Amino acid sequence: MARGEGTPADAFERKLYVVRRLVEKSVSRSAIPGRGHFYVASLSHRTIVYKGMLNADQLAAFYPDLRDEG
Repeated sequence: MARGEGTPADAFERKLYVVRRLVEKSVSRSAIPGRGHFYVASLSHRTIVYKGMLNADQLAAFYPDLRDEG
């Protein structure tokens, strides 16, 4: 999905939220095996969500872009 010319950022963010909710509801109502484990962490054009079960000292190995270069 592309934002397209003339679409305000807030309107696009709302559309992405609605799409995420529709997909989550569709999957939960489906017969897909493992549907209870389905989850969309984010569908935002503004925010990147890093999700994982890591300790703080493990982050740098998995997400080198989070390193402080300053």
